[in-house]
Amino acid sequence: MHLAGQVPAAPATAADAVAMVQAGLGWLASADAASLPAAVQAQTLRGLERATSMHTAAQSRVLRAFTAQCGYQDDGVRHEAPLLTGPG
Repeated sequence: MHLAGQVPAAPATAADAVAMVQAGLGWLASADAASLPAAVQAQTLRGLERATSMHTAAQSRVLRAFTAQCGYQDDGVRHEAPLLTGPG
């Protein structure tokens, strides 16, 4: 466990990294944002914008590798589009 404001240890695996992202976003999604001071709300919004940019970069990098390695063929499809759009 870490103290408020202290950066947690870096993840050791991709699964750890995704779990940390989901945990943080889950916390923010359920937080009482109205009870936060305006300065904290602004700081959080700026951080979320940076995280959105990082998400786009990470998703692009993983998708490029996934496509280059034809990872989608493991699911019996000829290209990655069905995997990106999800079921339904």
